[in-house]
Amino acid sequence: MCNNLSINFKMPTTHFTC
Repeated sequence: MCNNLSINFKMPTTHFTC
């Protein structure tokens, strides 16, 4: 499972940090 980081923070992309 990965944590949702920086969701729509600057870019409309979801960064997943495992």
